[in-house]
Order: sequence, then C-alpha cells, then structure tokens
Amino acid sequence: MIVRSFLIILVFVWSYLLHHFIELPFGELSGSRLTLIFGSFILFSYLFSYFFLKLKLPRLTGYILAGIIYGPFLFNFVTPNIIKELKFVDNLALSFIAISAGLEIDIKVLKEKWKTLLAQISTLTLFKLIGIILFIFIFKDYIPINAKQDLVILFAIAVSLSFLSLPSSPSVAIGIITETKAKGIFTELTLATTIGLDIVVIILFAIIMSLLKSMLNPLHNINLIFLISIMIELISSITLGILIGFIIKIVLENIEFDPAIFILIFTFFITELSQYFSNFLEQWQNITFHLEPLLICMVSGIFLRNYTKIGSKLIHKLEIIALTVYVVFFSLAGAYLDFNVFKKVWHFAIIFAILRLLLTFISTYISSIITKEPKFMRPYFWMTYISQAGISIGLAIEISKRFPSFGEDVKTIILAVIIINQIIGPILHKLALVKVKETYF
Repeated sequence: MIVRSFLIILVFVWSYLLHHFIELPFGELSGSRLTLIFGSFILFSYLFSYFFLKLKLPRLTGYILAGIIYGPFLFNFVTPNIIKELKFVDNLALSFIAISAGLEIDIKVLKEKWKTLLAQISTLTLFKLIGIILFIFIFKDYIPINAKQDLVILFAIAVSLSFLSLPSSPSVAIGIITETKAKGIFTELTLATTIGLDIVVIILFAIIMSLLKSMLNPLHNINLIFLISIMIELISSITLGILIGFIIKIVLENIEFDPAIFILIFTFFITELSQYFSNFLEQWQNITFHLEPLLICMVSGIFLRNYTKIGSKLIHKLEIIALTVYVVFFSLAGAYLDFNVFKKVWHFAIIFAILRLLLTFISTYISSIITKEPKFMRPYFWMTYISQAGISIGLAIEISKRFPSFGEDVKTIILAVIIINQIIGPILHKLALVKVKETYF
C-alpha cells in the first residue's frame, strides 16, 4: 500500500511537471506529448482505483474520479483539446463494451423471465414519465429554466426532462459485472433491462420529439415518414449486428487470431464505418440515415453468445483485455464531466437526482412484486439502473438543438444530474450484486 501510494504521488508529480514545465516539440497535441500525458493519466487512474478496492467500492468509481482529477475541472492535465483528440480511443472502448454486454445476455434465461423484463421496462418508463411531469408542474417556480411561463412550453420541458431520466448506462453495468465476476439471474435480468430500456428510449425519442414539435408549432405535422425511417434504421442495425456476428464466427473458427484483439479491432472498424456511412449520406446525398453502432455491437454479442459454439469461450477471452479497456473508457468519462455546468444548477440537480432515484426504486419494487420475484432481490433492482452516460448526453444535446427556447437549459440540468449519477451509480450497482450474492471476486 505504501509503495502504491508513493507511485501515485510520483505519477502525479510527473504529470504536473509535464503539463507546466516540460516543453516538447510541435505543441500540446504532438504525438510524443499526447502519448506521455495519456500514459501518465491511465497509469494514475489504474493505481488510484486500488484505494477503492480496499474500501470495497467499485474500481470504476476510482477511474471516474481519477478522470475528474486529471480533467479540465481540477488540474487540467488532460485538456479539452486532448480529450477531443482521444475521442477515437473512447469509441474503441465503447465498441468493446457493447459487444461484451451482448455476450452476457442468455436468451434461454430471459425467455423464462420475459414477464419480469417487460414489467421492469414498462414500470420504469411509466413511473418516471408521469412522476417527473407531475413534479415539474407542481414545483415549476423552482426550476432553473427561463422559458416556462407558457403551459405548453412547460409541458414540453417536463416531458423532455422525464424522457432524459429514463436511460441507464449499459457501459457501467457491464463494467461492474466484469469487475465483480457476477453471474446469475439477477445480473442477466438487470443488464437485459438496461439494454432494453435504451432501445425503447431510442424508439420513443423520435415519436416524442415529433409530438412536441407539433404541440409547439401548429404548422408542424407529425411526420410519419420520419417515424418509419427510425424503425428502418433500428431494423437495419439489428440485421447488420447479426451479419457481423456471423462473420466473426466464421473468421474465428477458420483462422488463427487472438479473439479478443480481433473483436476489439473489428467492432471498432464497424462502428467507425457506420458513422462514416451516416455522415456520407447526410452530406452528399442529403439523406438522414443513422445506424446505431452500439446496437450493432450488442446484437453481434447476443448472436455469438446464443447461436454459436464460441460464445462462452469469447466471454473469457475478452476478460483478458477488459481491465485495460475499462480503465481507459471510465477515466475518459470522468475527464469529460463538466463541473462548470454542475455549478450553475447543482441545487436543482441534486433534488432531481433524488427524485429519479425514488421513482426507480418504487417502479422496480412494484414490478418485482407483480412478477413474484424472490423477496431477497426486490429491494435491490433499482440500484442497478441509476448510472447514466452516453445515450442521455446524446439525446440532451439533440433536444437543445431542436428546441432553442428551452433546450439548452434542459441539457444543463440533465448533464448536472448525470455527473451525480455517474459517481453514485457504480457504487450502488456493485452493492446490489453483493447483496443478492451473485459476485465472485
């Protein structure tokens, strides 16, 4: 412990000197400087996380806090320009996490528990939508949003905030599951619910945004073609995911590759290619068509786990490089967090986060009673759905673009809430898995 503490201090001092005093050619984003800063950052994060392990807290929380320490909010060793330059690393890690999440889904188990899965997703959606809309209307005078005088606009604000509170974070879920080596029905069910909820959110987003636009602008009609295009995008993503899973199966069964490295590189390539394809259609053909890279990778993982003989082996192979991927991804996630946003609305953000937590607890407890889940599990389902990240951020940015009159304020509130949930979510998730006795670490 003393040696590790000394190493942490040493790495931190080196990072400080590198940031303030050591000049390298070609500026901040030169290859050598970027490599040194990134290497120091990841080493610090890895060593720092051991303190959380000693406290029986998730190492993921340590990675996130290390990112906050190194990021723009505190010491700014990892500047906004560096974060932007490292975006490809983030995408690489996210592709890996998505396919790992798919590999954890056992369809045979979920077929037996489909009622629970459906009940959890339904109650989480309904309780959060209704509960937060009522809260916004009752306490409208205390909401830090300027454009809330008109009842129609207030309703649009309430719907936006309630909708953005729905998604959880599959990346955090799979990170905690891997760290704790959790196995069991509770683990698989909560992960499947998290993924299913994200898919529901993606589908509902198009419908809700179209309805809100028609409410705020009577000249805007509900665009059925737009809604149909969303469904085509989702079906295309699922189909592509199955195809990629089949390609991975053929390659790994016939060619000698390291499975973990091959999957990491191949899924990253597919993610980048799908994004490039979407951008190409939009810029050159004026066609809006977005494939969902995370959904593609998740479906590939589900296909490999359930419809090939290599699925179970791949889970163990991917665990070999999982630690490296999670250190990188969650450290960068911590560096991304913008505490300047949090300072603007922190009072309301804390209240909103508590409200979301309570609604999550009530909805999952009721659904687990309805589906007659074991009593010892019922109090812990909610703990696995608190973390938020990518999808919530992406949709908040989209709302800010579509509704300039209030969207920016909504985005600010949600980003502040996400900061809270990213810190407490992994801790609660790990505690839930320990309490239901499905951890093996």
